Amino acid sequence: MLKKIALIALVWCIPATVHAGLGVQAGIGLNQLTAPTGITPGDFPGLAAGLVFETPVGPFVSLQAETIFVMRGSDIVSASSALATARYNTIGIPVFVVANLGMLRLFAGPNFDINFGHRLTSGGGVTFVPKTLDLGLAAGVGLEFGPVFINARILRGLGELDATQAGWKSGGFLFLAGAKI
Repeated sequence: MLKKIALIALVWCIPATVHAGLGVQAGIGLNQLTAPTGITPGDFPGLAAGLVFETPVGPFVSLQAETIFVMRGSDIVSASSALATARYNTIGIPVFVVANLGMLRLFAGPNFDINFGHRLTSGGGVTFVPKTLDLGLAAGVGLEFGPVFINARILRGLGELDATQAGWKSGGFLFLAGAKI
């Protein structure tokens, strides 16, 4: 029995042949901002869609670059219980190093976000103005079934997100599915 389990584990970890390919992906993001003391941001689900390009650099390793549109935002409650709703869009450009372990894929790398389309419905003097550029890190796990894939990733901004006050950082999760040709 132990030999069968070891054989199954070995076959699972044999890398699938990685081919250079272009694909599309879509899914949902859960935006989670970190805010300054006295401000409570809420989670915000938004749509995500984009292109993915992958090229092998070794039998187990590939590089993957993406361009992905993500709707972001938050419902913000200030210390005085004033409510504001912030919405903005992002074009993300992550570049991942991918470990291909059979169907299982582990990936991590830098994420460059270009923020645009900001709007704030405000109450009580709450301000939020996202900077145009936001540098962060992303890491995740996925499964690939031939040309079809699914993945989940965590995103974390490294610098200040808000142009007007300190303490804001971007972050969240993306859950995506797609196909490559």
